[in-house]
Amino acid sequence: MDTVRSLGVALDQTAPAVSDEAALVVELKAGSEEAFAYLLAIYQNPLFNLISHMVADQGEAADVLRMSSSKFSGVSANLAGEAA
Repeated sequence: MDTVRSLGVALDQTAPAVSDEAALVVELKAGSEEAFAYLLAIYQNPLFNLISHMVADQGEAADVLRMSSSKFSGVSANLAGEAA
């Protein structure tokens, strides 16, 4: 099974890719952990690169990414609560 180590979590990349952004938003609003994992797997490296251009220390950049991912996870959970 092909996995990626991400923020200390193994993400399974065998899940089907979401090609339609509207469907992805619907999945996130429904509280789908798979949709969140998909977004994290796709955008983690570009976000880290962007953050590391703003923050000199790579360890600090990793912390900012980790905190941002955690906050986004909370936002997607709130969206799921509002959608219900």
